[in-house]
Amino acid sequence: FGLIGSIVAMGEGVGPAIGGMIAHYIHWSYLLLIPMITIITVPFLMKLLKKEVRIKGHFDIKGIILMSVGIVFFMLFTTSYSISFLIVSVLSFLIFVKHIRKVTDPFVDPGLGKNIPFMIGFLCGGII
Repeated sequence: FGLIGSIVAMGEGVGPAIGGMIAHYIHWSYLLLIPMITIITVPFLMKLLKKEVRIKGHFDIKGIILMSVGIVFFMLFTTSYSISFLIVSVLSFLIFVKHIRKVTDPFVDPGLGKNIPFMIGFLCGGII
């Protein structure tokens, strides 16, 4: 979380300021050209990356659906305060946790919950 977290924090702080300067001094439509820099540099950056070894595995559709339902219904609960949305969200997350412990290729590795530095970074990112 050190280098990546610092770069993300810097981008979140500096990005709006640069965007504001471009919109104020040039024109807001030039902001749409910024992603073009990424598109142009991707082929060059791909040459720098090492080839990854592909690991065969199954795509955990059920895990993705359970987690998505949990997130969506929790967001609905936070805006409408309907207890039924909270119940569906909690049940979905509980079934999701049970599911990822059973499946061979889970959508989220259950071992991440035991990784203390990851959890601290995750909680700090959630608080910010």
